[in-house]
Amino acid sequence: MLSKQLLCKKKYYYTIFFISLLFGCSSEGSYTPNHTKANELQKASQFSKAILYYKKALSSYQQQKKWNDYIICKNQLIDCYINDAEYDEALNMAKENIQFFKDVLPFKIPNEAKSRTFLLQGEALRAKSYYNEAVESLQKSLGFLEANQANNQLKIAEIYNLIGKIYQSSNEKYLALEYHQKAIDLLTKIPKKNDEVKKQIADTYNFFGWAYGILSKYNVAIGYYRKTLTIRQEVLGKAHAKVAAPFNNIGLNYTLTEKYDSSFFYLKEAIRIHENAMGKDHYDVAGYYNNLGNLFLAQKKHQEGLRNFRHSLRLRTKKYGQQHPKVIQVYNYQGNAFLDQGNYVEALKNYQEAFNRNIKDKEDALKQLRLENCQDIKELLLTLEYQARAYFVKYKSTKELTDLEKSLAGYEVVIDLLDQHVNTVEKNKDKIVFNAKVSKVTSEALHVAYLLSNEKPDSRQKYLQKGFFFAERNKASVLSSSLAEVNARKFSGIPTKLLAQEKRLRTDIIFYQNKSLQGSPKKKQLYRDKLFELREDYRAFIDNLEEKYPNYYALKYQRDLTSIAKVQRQLKPQQALLQYITGDTQSYVFIITKSIVQLKPLPPLSELSVLVQKYYYSLQGGGLLNEFTKASIKTYQALVQPIEDYLKGIQKLTIIPDWQLAKLPFGALIDQVPQENSLDFGDLPYLIQRFEINYHYSATIWYKKRPQNEKPVIDFIAFAPFSEGKGRVLSTRYKSGVLPASKIEVNTIYKMFDKRGDFAEVYLGDKATKKTFLKKSPDAAIIHIASHSEYDDLNESLTRIYFAEDTTKPNRDKQESRLLLGSIYNLDLQVNLLVLSSCESGLGKSYKGEGMMSLSRSFLYAGAKNIVFSYWEVNDEYTKDLMIDFYKGMLNEGYSYAKALQVAKKNFVRQHKKLSPKHWSSFAIVGD
Repeated sequence: MLSKQLLCKKKYYYTIFFISLLFGCSSEGSYTPNHTKANELQKASQFSKAILYYKKALSSYQQQKKWNDYIICKNQLIDCYINDAEYDEALNMAKENIQFFKDVLPFKIPNEAKSRTFLLQGEALRAKSYYNEAVESLQKSLGFLEANQANNQLKIAEIYNLIGKIYQSSNEKYLALEYHQKAIDLLTKIPKKNDEVKKQIADTYNFFGWAYGILSKYNVAIGYYRKTLTIRQEVLGKAHAKVAAPFNNIGLNYTLTEKYDSSFFYLKEAIRIHENAMGKDHYDVAGYYNNLGNLFLAQKKHQEGLRNFRHSLRLRTKKYGQQHPKVIQVYNYQGNAFLDQGNYVEALKNYQEAFNRNIKDKEDALKQLRLENCQDIKELLLTLEYQARAYFVKYKSTKELTDLEKSLAGYEVVIDLLDQHVNTVEKNKDKIVFNAKVSKVTSEALHVAYLLSNEKPDSRQKYLQKGFFFAERNKASVLSSSLAEVNARKFSGIPTKLLAQEKRLRTDIIFYQNKSLQGSPKKKQLYRDKLFELREDYRAFIDNLEEKYPNYYALKYQRDLTSIAKVQRQLKPQQALLQYITGDTQSYVFIITKSIVQLKPLPPLSELSVLVQKYYYSLQGGGLLNEFTKASIKTYQALVQPIEDYLKGIQKLTIIPDWQLAKLPFGALIDQVPQENSLDFGDLPYLIQRFEINYHYSATIWYKKRPQNEKPVIDFIAFAPFSEGKGRVLSTRYKSGVLPASKIEVNTIYKMFDKRGDFAEVYLGDKATKKTFLKKSPDAAIIHIASHSEYDDLNESLTRIYFAEDTTKPNRDKQESRLLLGSIYNLDLQVNLLVLSSCESGLGKSYKGEGMMSLSRSFLYAGAKNIVFSYWEVNDEYTKDLMIDFYKGMLNEGYSYAKALQVAKKNFVRQHKKLSPKHWSSFAIVGD
């Protein structure tokens, strides 16, 4: 609703409108002296003084009816208010301008001026943390420039940068990088690089640095900040206030890389430059003092750190008042300084001050703490996390259980708010980064729940359930939400036509995403431009679906984590679920059976990482027997021995690993070395001899088993694109070359299905094309791919499976024979079992709390219920033997998938006693 003041102004503008019709409007002409003076002051960053002169100029333009000059001057005044941190005043003036556009002289106001007003409104909204409204305003700003894009590249680039800046502020760094990349692409196309273009390029590099710093890529960030510094020094001069910012940012990143001397130099230089340009008490320098304080804190120089924080607090309070996010931030910093000293009393006081200043409606907060009721989401989440940690530090000193309970309650609130916030994050890569931070909180919360379960035995089950919730919240959150989104599309009543449109957009995005990673720079640029447009269209399409189909929205964001009781009901009598959670100070494992729930502490992540790495390389490298046994036993002692007493009578382990444990074949662990004079690999007591083992990404995904495909068109379909040869040459399924044993492998398995009377198809050699796979796979119950696959460690999106080239296509592109990881996510499979009889099909980059981004994971998303995959390069001949035995157990003996794989491995060990477990332990199964 418009204010009375604004309504009066509206009437005034109507009067002006009619006077203008009678007497006409003067041309823009030259600026008034006050306007010129204001521009000079603004350029020199003297914003408060510039505001006074802009106001005088505005009054003159009103009297002279120079409306174009009036709007330009008004926009510059708004810009000054934003730079002077007077965001409310900036918003009020922007709203006045927008109302003026609607009601007065719409045909006389240039689109560029309208665009500028919406841009400034977006920037002011961002500064006040109204992110959705800010993006909406900036999109409107873009709309005014669409008709003349060629002449507005600089302005469009600025808008893209500001949208990216908003996504940076809302913890969506990868999405932000898309916009900053689009901005730099536009800027490089501008032939004449005047100072304004150079300044925008410098700003863009600064944004890149900001994003990469948050993503912990500090050296990359520093590189971008140095580019910013060079350009600003060239364009603005070395003494300009804006030159201080890259010095500050470089110093901050040096602190994070523990290069403290370099950090001190750059931070002090930033302060010197800024104070010389703006004065010692200018509020903007407060941020630099904060970074200097955090540098001292990293060096355990607490008093120096606190002195800098207090100076910052004085400057910011004077400028912003008591309840501004930048003031709240300093209270959090001071709390951290006290907590690092062990002074939990002062720490808690500062965190409480930060909390009180952040809450808008304290009465509402007493009922329920909601993100909408805070000044700044990021600072609120940090405050609550720090508070919970401070109560834990206090407990260690006082041993008061009430402090431990307050710590747990604090962590529960933080996790609840984090869950609310993650639903607003769009890109999966951003969600993964965000959830890595969540994992740190859930690991700490689990530790507190474990201590309370021991300290309060009467409430043990309650705290174990809370602990399990924390552990499960720590697992595959992005995959879970992606699977929920798939179900939401299927079961929310969205018309078929819209679903087809949504799939078409997804398919096009993946196509151009793959194309943008390959080819010449010019073509990559064209593909990136198209990809950017498609992603914008897809975001708008999904927003529309969420608004028009409430059931879709509800199902998509529903996060129903499973419970211990549900897991126990689904477990079989001789089955155990092992849930691993790694933490910086303490790791844990849950063991759950039909009748038992135990939570056991394990070594911290730093110790586990060393053990896992030694075990993995001794196994994957096919090393010496003595080297392998030492590494295997130590890893067993760390991960399995603490729960060994609860494994009596257990025959099957369902393992939910965490982070680096995701690449660990548990089946090759041994608990002892037999006392024999002559010992071979086949004599070792592997866990696979005792247990059938399957894996999953989370207990919730395991619990929510997808229904089996009971009526497949094809019972079994196999692809062996590199199957030439006699089957006697040994080679690996890696990158290139024929796989002679793969023909024997799939033909033998085919005969088993044929003997049963099942409908089976096998495609060999040049018949095993990607086109055939895409056509046939949606109708199959079991899919078997015996081929090459390759993990791309530089760009996981290029991880791929190779098929035969399509010889029916003239001028065929070899790239077309590769099924890329991103494309798999768009498949619609109903397959009960997918066997990836190829190298590295389960390998990928591992993310804390999320697992590995691998081919097997993408197939799980696409609809596969169970997936057999490999961790590393595998031998063609040995794989053939293992796979044939696997299918024999499954088809002839009626074994479950995990049991059939266990028996096949046991047979392999017995038949190849001298061979390293490398050759059989590479294969594992997700699902079952």
